[in-house]
Amino acid sequence: NALSCIGGVEGSILDTWRGEIERTTNKISMLKKRGTDSGVAIAYRKNMTGLNINTDTLDMVNAIMPYAIKTVNDSDTVISLQESYIYSPNYKTGDEINAVEIDYSSDENVVDEITLRNASKNYFSSNTINEPKLDLEISFQDLGQTEEYKMFQNMNRIFIGDTLSVFHTELNIEATARM
Repeated sequence: NALSCIGGVEGSILDTWRGEIERTTNKISMLKKRGTDSGVAIAYRKNMTGLNINTDTLDMVNAIMPYAIKTVNDSDTVISLQESYIYSPNYKTGDEINAVEIDYSSDENVVDEITLRNASKNYFSSNTINEPKLDLEISFQDLGQTEEYKMFQNMNRIFIGDTLSVFHTELNIEATARM
């Protein structure tokens, strides 16, 4: 059927081109990303009425084992670190180590242990694999529907796909969420 061509099956428009669908009563649009950065903030003691946090640490990595295989004169040489691991800044002594191997063979700047160590030191700052995945379920009061804020009701409107900011000072949460 027509909906299967658009999405939900292998080879569909969404599967092939990636993106999101926006439907109205008489039009279907293919967008790279629905919504906008709304500028709306949901904050504890302002308009947040509930917060449920699910934390997933299953795929979280707290150490990497960098290596490189370099070919010189038809001979392969494996470059690795004497200490084996580069630890995440989030790693605490005594934590169970969850490490992955990172291959730097294609990095032309890596020629020995020192350059391998330097290349891998910034790995965690440029990747989020050492951070838990958070699923936030947020309930909030639309202040535009209250008597005190009704003159601002159009300023705080959010729609499907919009990005908004979430703040909870007591739990030290500062995040962006997508509707």
